[in-house]
Amino acid sequence: ARPRDAGWLGAEQRWTVSSIETALTLVSHGLGFAWLPRERLRGPLQSGLLAPLPLREGGCYAVALYLISGRPDAQGPAAQALAACLRQAAEAAD
Repeated sequence: ARPRDAGWLGAEQRWTVSSIETALTLVSHGLGFAWLPRERLRGPLQSGLLAPLPLREGGCYAVALYLISGRPDAQGPAAQALAACLRQAAEAAD
């Protein structure tokens, strides 16, 4: 319901790509900048291929994630294990 015209979404010159791989390739070739997951940047950062931008503010990006289960009592063992792993990872990240 909110308009998508704030921040970079309001930029007239922007690319929207469909995968992290594509974004990483574009950034690696000097064709822009992007928020990318740290685990995907370890190698490029260590090798010097990429460097974090020295931002004065807004250097961290966070999103809220929700785990919604329609009927927890009807979940199978795999869904229960996945939910437990997600909860554990979220708690460890806090």
